[in-house]
Amino acid sequence: ANSHNTVGAVSINITMRPILTTASRRLLFNGRITSVRSLNVGLIRRDAGAPTMRCNGRAQTITSADGGGLARMAFRRSLSTTDASLPLASSSSLGIFESLVLPHLDSLSALPEVSAALATPSADKSTIEGLTRAVQIFESMKGSPLHVAVQCLLADGYQQTGQYKQAIQVLEQLLQQGEQSPNNMVNIQLALSKALFHDGDFERALGATSDLLDSPQVQSSVVARGTVLCAQGTIRLVQLNKDDDGYEQAQEVIKVLRVAAKSLESHGDIGAAAYNNLGVAQIVSELVFLDRVRVDSAMSCLHQGLDMASADNDLVKGRIYSNMAHVLLMEDDDDDDMLKLASEYAREALRIYEKSTQLSDMEKQAGLGRSLNLVASCYVRADAAVTAEGLLQTAIDMPGVDPLTKIARREVYRTYSELCRKWEKREADKDRLEKESVEINDSLAKGWKDKPGLMSGLLFCTM
Repeated sequence: ANSHNTVGAVSINITMRPILTTASRRLLFNGRITSVRSLNVGLIRRDAGAPTMRCNGRAQTITSADGGGLARMAFRRSLSTTDASLPLASSSSLGIFESLVLPHLDSLSALPEVSAALATPSADKSTIEGLTRAVQIFESMKGSPLHVAVQCLLADGYQQTGQYKQAIQVLEQLLQQGEQSPNNMVNIQLALSKALFHDGDFERALGATSDLLDSPQVQSSVVARGTVLCAQGTIRLVQLNKDDDGYEQAQEVIKVLRVAAKSLESHGDIGAAAYNNLGVAQIVSELVFLDRVRVDSAMSCLHQGLDMASADNDLVKGRIYSNMAHVLLMEDDDDDDMLKLASEYAREALRIYEKSTQLSDMEKQAGLGRSLNLVASCYVRADAAVTAEGLLQTAIDMPGVDPLTKIARREVYRTYSELCRKWEKREADKDRLEKESVEINDSLAKGWKDKPGLMSGLLFCTM
């Protein structure tokens, strides 16, 4: 059903596609598959805030793509922006849903394996098995849009579950088929670079972005070129090692990220993500190569990113607020005002993650874990050890298989170990927690081991 409604001065087109399964009627609404018990849909408006639709008695904001699992991968859109190419920076997504899957979602959803995968809050073993069967079903239509779309879903399922080599294999097969439009080929190759990045294969990830920069589709688009430059700078940042010319290389990385950020200043969330990574790069370069931290320029970049981010983009805003708190906590002095500000930023990140309805369950819990660790770190600085320990005991169970979340989890154990070191008769706990942090670090792919904790705040954007 298609309906057109006007709320105040805002004109909103709402499209609802019913998807029938053997289990129950379902409704695709803002990217989320919702069971329809009794169809009760009406447009409402809050006194302040975004227009919402009430579906099955639940108010849902219309201004963002809202959903979990594989169905959440549509780009977030804001009514206040004129740029439809907002970033998908999530670690658990490859960013190819909207361009390659969404146009064929009605047909794909008729297949129970696909419908079940879309309804799953977070991809798991059964999701992968179902999508593998779906790929086999469409094998006779090899190279067709439906076959490509279900392969994209499978690649993203692998990405969500941390099976990066399998995701890479599927994406490489898609590129080899070569039957997509030039723009779709660009999207697939950037997704391949992202999977390689998370797998720790930085050389190949960098090679994929270098190839993209030479393509006409990227050269002719400010957004595409800026996005690829941001990805390239982000990969090179994580690649940095403390060698003789490391600091000079770090400055080159900062230049690349600055060019990317400047070129994306008028493009909302994708520019916000670029400024976020630029701020992280400025801190990391000084921390790794100069053993010092000067926060002013980095905080300026993070503030600029925050100003550019859409009000409803929980992923980007939560990450930036967390990074702002993290940066301030890296200062060695005991400035009470700075500690208070770091606490405010950490609590705002925590509030965003607690209230978010647009992030997948795993992303939400990972964000909560990191922000809880940052709030706890503020309490450690303020000598409120009991409160800090309670927060850390909650944060320590954060889920997540991607390297950024693992680094954040490692930092929780390090914070907890350092807290126990300050207490009498907690030596055994300190040693146990320190051992856990080492084991998490050792579980990372080779390229990700021993990276600074702030790198957990990076955003890898796709188009």
